[in-house]
Amino acid sequence: MTENETEGLALLKHYADDADGRVILTKMAESIQVANQFERRHWTPTVRKMNGWTVNLRTGQIYAITLRRDEVEVLVVPDDLNAEERGALNAAARREYSPEHPSGSSRYTLDWEKAVELWESIESAHHEALRAKRAVSGSKNPEANALIDFLGRELDVELPYPDQGAGSTGRTAFRALARSLEERGLHFPVETVANYLLALQTKRFAILTGISGTGKTQIAMAVADSFRATIHDQRAEEPDGSAVAEDAVKLKAWPYHFSYRQIVLPVGFATRIHPFLIPEPSSNGGTISTAYPGGRTTLKWWRDPNPAKNVTWLMFAGAHDFRDWYLESFQPGDQYYISFREGERSEEHQIEFRLAEAGTVERELDNSAVVPVRPDWVDNRGLLGFFNPLTNEYSTTPFLSCLLDAQAEVERAEKDDRNPHPFFVVLDEMNLARVEHYFSDFLSALESGKPIPLHENESIEQGQTESDVAVPRKLRVPNNVFFTGTVNVDETTYMFSPKVLDRAFTIEFDRVDLDGYTSGASSHQTSDLSLDSGDGGLRLSYEKPRRKHWLRFRELEGGRFHNTLRELHGVLEEEHRHFGYRVANEIARFVLLARDQSADKDGAAKAAFDLALLQKVLPKFHGTQQELEDLLRRLFNFAVYGRDRGRGRNVDVTLDGWKIGRDGHLTPKRRDEPTGEPVVGDDPNVEPDPPEFPRTGAKIWRMLRRLEQRGFTSFIE
Repeated sequence: MTENETEGLALLKHYADDADGRVILTKMAESIQVANQFERRHWTPTVRKMNGWTVNLRTGQIYAITLRRDEVEVLVVPDDLNAEERGALNAAARREYSPEHPSGSSRYTLDWEKAVELWESIESAHHEALRAKRAVSGSKNPEANALIDFLGRELDVELPYPDQGAGSTGRTAFRALARSLEERGLHFPVETVANYLLALQTKRFAILTGISGTGKTQIAMAVADSFRATIHDQRAEEPDGSAVAEDAVKLKAWPYHFSYRQIVLPVGFATRIHPFLIPEPSSNGGTISTAYPGGRTTLKWWRDPNPAKNVTWLMFAGAHDFRDWYLESFQPGDQYYISFREGERSEEHQIEFRLAEAGTVERELDNSAVVPVRPDWVDNRGLLGFFNPLTNEYSTTPFLSCLLDAQAEVERAEKDDRNPHPFFVVLDEMNLARVEHYFSDFLSALESGKPIPLHENESIEQGQTESDVAVPRKLRVPNNVFFTGTVNVDETTYMFSPKVLDRAFTIEFDRVDLDGYTSGASSHQTSDLSLDSGDGGLRLSYEKPRRKHWLRFRELEGGRFHNTLRELHGVLEEEHRHFGYRVANEIARFVLLARDQSADKDGAAKAAFDLALLQKVLPKFHGTQQELEDLLRRLFNFAVYGRDRGRGRNVDVTLDGWKIGRDGHLTPKRRDEPTGEPVVGDDPNVEPDPPEFPRTGAKIWRMLRRLEQRGFTSFIE
């Protein structure tokens, strides 16, 4: 947390702890909503040190509200006040200042009490000042989202985030996400939503299984929608004929321009200038004079010797001045114009680049793709497409297009010096085909970070085909893409192999709260796991779990979770069903993320550890009663007692003494419920303690029940 953020939040808390201060914060929140309705890009909250720390609502370059320790500055349009209101304001003001913009406005400095007393009379004039036309807010303010989060949480209101120029924040407030799910008619406990988001951040691949019709696909799409960002694209307008030759051609900047420092000239343009391009002896290339807004240089060109291809490259890797201009002026997707001027002599022929009159167009990123899995998929062509040698084209898919768009967003973000916005892929009914057949290459690429080979055609890589789509020869999965597979289990589907389950977080959707669905509010919304730490909005980003996370995890609560996991690993190792380093790192990362992003850090860490055991250790368990019963009973004891409570007790917990509560957790039966025998001990006046890991315990309880009834059990039901 930066110094500005720390001081700004402290000042807001100072206001929130006082009755008059809370009124002022409420009015500031209303002003934010008014400013946002008028123009989303001309306001932002800021923190500045100006004779002490201040929190400000800046509109354009003017502070519309400034909060200090004991006074408030408010921008108003005095002409909108009547004589009595203006007289009262002048009498109460400690200072008055009239800025140049907006015209006719003044900023008045008031103490807290006077600000609260006069606000109702000056509010309309203040809002008029907020609506005045002005320039887009200038610099970016990293603390803006944290200030918005504090106000929203403290006042229990939903506030927008400012658009700070490079596109929308790409963040979402967790409470706003949960509320939007309810508004869509999707009924999920808060913990389920938090669990899903943490799983994506930890592994980038989550498998959602459970009862059909519980909203598995819908929650994935709703999360994608909540992170849909607004970006600003450069769009080239038609060139001014006086400034550009008649043969000017519009070009688009492709990603390969930046990777390989070369441009493939459009076929029509290359054909027209072909007679003027004189190759050097024994070569298919040469040089040509090139003019551009940054100056003049000489670029190399080269023509493919195969006339059937008709491909001509313009290369600028060695022309450092032109290279720097191109890389600084454009990003993938930008447009510009190129033309040719014939000279009297061959050395005077010239290619000209021109920056068109560029308009900035605001658009929403299409950041998601739903891919229905087909039962006839036996390789990755259904996902990644294929090269068609008959048409010399690459047949793309929505899945591949989403990955290419995500890669373009990564490159935009690098140029804008910001984090890339997230993209989401949903593999619907993922197990209708054998996952290992069509997804194995992709799983390996996710794990190793190595690229997936797609084709070996140079023209396709450079977008010189009829489809005008550039497809790279190899595809490295961008880190800003998150994958979700939805699963139903019946006679038409296939089970997952341990390899797949080991590389995903497997989340069950098996709780159906009809009472809450009827009333419109969940019957069990309370949870220790709620990603509401107020760190400027929730941002989905991925960092591969590593040993450093395991070492940090070791220090949590004096090593409690670390020691418990080591003991559990020992129990599993005896049966040769233990997990590897990858799972250990992922459990550690999952718990650390939950703790960092939740207000109740200790409660969130404990809940997340329970969920991590459930979702990373148990999914690979499937087999017969002879294979699994003894081990599952040992694990059930472990889930009930935990490492500390179970040590030294030779107690075999009976299933009859436990039940699944309405929240889906394992809970002991009351003494007055029929159990057949006491739960723990023989004293009927002592109620048993709740289990140490109620989520993991509930799943093992169900697996053991199925084992007793059918002689076989598995995690995915």
